[in-house]
Amino acid sequence: MKYIPLVIIFSLVLFSPRAYSDGTRCDSLTLLSTLSTPGKSQNLFVKDKIAYIAEMESGLLIVDVTDPRLPIILGSYDTPGFARDVIVVDDIAYVADGANGLVILDVSDPTLPVHISTYNTPRHARKLTVDGSIIYVMDSSTVQILDTIDPTNPALIAVYSDIARATDLIIEDGIAYIADQAGWLRIVDLDDPKVPRLIGLIRLNSIPKDYIYQDGFVYIAADHFYFDIVDVRIPEAPYIVSSTWTNGVPNRLQIVGKTAYIANTSSLMVIDVSNPELPLIRDELKTTGSILGVSVDDRYAYVADEQEGLSIIDIHDVATNPILDTFELQRGTRDLTLVGSTSYIINDDRNLTILDASDPSAMTLLGSLALATPISDLAVHDQFAYLSSDEGLFVVDVSDPTSPALIQQYESFQDITNLQFLGSYLYGQSLRHLKIYDATDPLALVEVGEYSAETVPGEGIVQFTVEGTIAYLSSGIAINNQSLQIIDLSNPSEPELMSYWPFFIVGSELIVEDGIMYFGDDHLNIYDVRDPLNITQLSEFVHPLIAFPQVSFLDNGKFYMYLSATLRRRGIVSVDVSDPLFPTLDFVYPLNINPLGMAVSDETLFVTDFNQGLISIDVSDFCFECAADFNADERVSAADAILFVSLFLQQDPMSDLNGDGVLNQYDVSIFMLAFVNGCP
Repeated sequence: MKYIPLVIIFSLVLFSPRAYSDGTRCDSLTLLSTLSTPGKSQNLFVKDKIAYIAEMESGLLIVDVTDPRLPIILGSYDTPGFARDVIVVDDIAYVADGANGLVILDVSDPTLPVHISTYNTPRHARKLTVDGSIIYVMDSSTVQILDTIDPTNPALIAVYSDIARATDLIIEDGIAYIADQAGWLRIVDLDDPKVPRLIGLIRLNSIPKDYIYQDGFVYIAADHFYFDIVDVRIPEAPYIVSSTWTNGVPNRLQIVGKTAYIANTSSLMVIDVSNPELPLIRDELKTTGSILGVSVDDRYAYVADEQEGLSIIDIHDVATNPILDTFELQRGTRDLTLVGSTSYIINDDRNLTILDASDPSAMTLLGSLALATPISDLAVHDQFAYLSSDEGLFVVDVSDPTSPALIQQYESFQDITNLQFLGSYLYGQSLRHLKIYDATDPLALVEVGEYSAETVPGEGIVQFTVEGTIAYLSSGIAINNQSLQIIDLSNPSEPELMSYWPFFIVGSELIVEDGIMYFGDDHLNIYDVRDPLNITQLSEFVHPLIAFPQVSFLDNGKFYMYLSATLRRRGIVSVDVSDPLFPTLDFVYPLNINPLGMAVSDETLFVTDFNQGLISIDVSDFCFECAADFNADERVSAADAILFVSLFLQQDPMSDLNGDGVLNQYDVSIFMLAFVNGCP
């Protein structure tokens, strides 16, 4: 049975005419060379264009990487144990050599390394950290603190043993950060190395594999596909500020500037960490082996691959960060309305916040207004903002956005949500009722009509939208399963049902523009509703990432969706619907946020994140990641299908296209859909 999907793939190769790719590829990481090494490459250290590689049973390997396209082996040293880690200071290499302890070598002549001394650790030496002449050697249960000012005779200063099954350690400014296999990160004061002192402790999401300290934050590559960032600016009170899902099990990590490079079991990932609370995946290069070490300079990434050896990757052309700005607001940021270049935002702290977004890269605060009750929805019309709450409807004068003023409260208009304006009429929903108000005079709103949706008891309107003189209502469980109700509003005082349709639209926004209706469930649906009595389906767009969008927005022929719980990936999906008969994928952008509002203006996407505030994203020039271009030759052809099938049957992690750690029918589906649809 498991081979049936693979037979289908070969059928696609023979009969699908749409397999092509001539667009811009997302992968700007370029593999320059691979050097097969004698052992199983673990970790490496690059200094002055020389790579020092810990090769397990083969000891230390030294490689000249001056020409990244032609790495040359200079020398080696076969240590007695299993070399797991290496650090080079000046002309001395320190090797964590497993059961053999710490091996110290003179590498002033890289072609002929010379043994200087060995320090036997109580258990297997696995990880090294250096601080001046002090070397910290980690084994499974202790950290040996050694003075190596005389490398011929390393001297024990102290032993820190308040750990069990330690996995890693780093030292920064007299503080040690030590992780263990139970998932704890310990923060230890080393002001006096002879008396290490525990000052902080935090439980992490998973077992740390590698981590780095930078500017008050610890960046952690952890088991179970986690990249965690911990705020340790107050060492006694550390806390996790963000977690990012990686597409493989992270093994090693390096940070250069504000960019993190993560060596996964099946890829090298590049993540922008300029904002630790909002890390952004910028690029990824799939590998055929398992990367266990990474070292990065200003142009190249050097990776130690357990199967392949040393690989050198050009990183100079990594995709730029499309996020222009993040304007931090109080926690609980919810709805967003964009009028021209002015953003109106509500949050859980009962605030209306007004921002100037004329420069999306530098949004500024114009004004704010605190209200006495939580706000559930927002609409802006002319010079007034209308805010709904369980205590009524508030009207705020925003003619001067620097000084918004409350001018009216309608206490009888309670629990009115999904506020929308069309002309001078304000529409809102309340349980199973569509409310219609004449808002010609904001100081004297008048209810002019009401429509009661025909639903079974206990159900109500899920959402609605209005275009022209027609309202489209999506209800819960409706009579005769007719959940979409189309209402004639030509006479607002007497709204009249025109037709029922069996569309159960829940968890997705309903959008109608120019007589075309869009909504997402497990795919994007597009219908012609210009004749309410004869709705016809124009097309549907199926993609593995599309499953019940959290928020969506239509602008200038592009349908934007945020997907939060599909195939363990979060992010923004844009579909080009300029031709509603033939929708095509525009881009997929991984982004781990919790958006509750979305708007687009002049190729800038604005989203409100529940925790962060307002985020502006440049969507003018996204590249396209094509899952079907498996051999990365910028063409989709039979060669891609053959390569995918071969790796899938070998259970190779490279064929894990959804990054869930399991090779199954979902990965086959992703490849099949991408192959059939082709690539732009």
